[in-house]
Amino acid sequence: MTSFAVAWILFGPLFYASLKGGWKVWDLRSVAFGLSFIFGSSMALAQSPTTPDPVPTPGAKTAAPGTAASTGNPVPPTSPGDTPATPEAPSDTTKTPDAAANSAELVNRIVARVDDMYRGDASAGRLTMTVVTAHWTRSLEVAFWSKGKDKSFIRILSPKKEKGSTTLRLGKEMWNYLPKVKRVMKVPSSMMGGAWMGSHFTNDDLVKQNRMSEDFDCSVGFQGERGGRNIAEVSCAAKDDAVVVWGKAVIIADPKTLDPMEIKYYDEDMKLARTMAFSEPKQFGKRTLPSVLRVTPTDRPKEHTEVRYTSVDFDAKISDSKFNKRALQR
Repeated sequence: MTSFAVAWILFGPLFYASLKGGWKVWDLRSVAFGLSFIFGSSMALAQSPTTPDPVPTPGAKTAAPGTAASTGNPVPPTSPGDTPATPEAPSDTTKTPDAAANSAELVNRIVARVDDMYRGDASAGRLTMTVVTAHWTRSLEVAFWSKGKDKSFIRILSPKKEKGSTTLRLGKEMWNYLPKVKRVMKVPSSMMGGAWMGSHFTNDDLVKQNRMSEDFDCSVGFQGERGGRNIAEVSCAAKDDAVVVWGKAVIIADPKTLDPMEIKYYDEDMKLARTMAFSEPKQFGKRTLPSVLRVTPTDRPKEHTEVRYTSVDFDAKISDSKFNKRALQR
């Protein structure tokens, strides 16, 4: 109703009465009717729903009050005996504190496994390294010793051409000795990403100067089935203040054994530089671990270097005299 109509109902009779010079009974009735009409309309608007009731179709059955049809909300048809479905609560994709803690624990265990898989309090062993390039292939027999996390010593046993070459690591420092030139050379940190003895392994790979647990921030990127295998994918980004070879590394590991299946290494521009694959689990004392590692450079997919562990003793008795620069030339 417009404001003009309301005004007319209320005050029209008064205006008319003033023109005639007096009040009449029907004037009062008109005012009363107008007031009652407006009051009644306001109450009806306050109590009625905003959606108009549906107009019944002739011949249609009237739905019982409170049913979906009576309220205008559609429901799917059900067969006799069907139980109405209970609406599902919205799923919560946010990790619970327990799930987040479990993920962090899994990351820590996988990264620790990668860091120390071939290392014990004092360990010694032998391996063969086969290097395949576009122009030549060669194999090396290598003996190695390590003590704790900061001491490593490597000696090439064969072939004759490289026999006697040694590598020593003490903490963050590394030296190589080449018998041909009879000279000990310190390897600067900037050369830790350089090839070791012409292979596709870096100096850092051989002596494990950098540790992912200390120099990278790691988190679970994926966990579940992929390619028919149950895996955990751990993404590790180099810390801003870390002096490391790689900008990022992605570990694909078995979440049960924690053994790595594959590690992808990315350079500082986040381009895939190489892939290290792990295979052929073997028992070494009380430990079972991959006995074969193969590194394939991304830009030379037909080349590779393969390391095959032939023996590892994780309870070796090693004198500290093994880990000094004088031992390089012995």
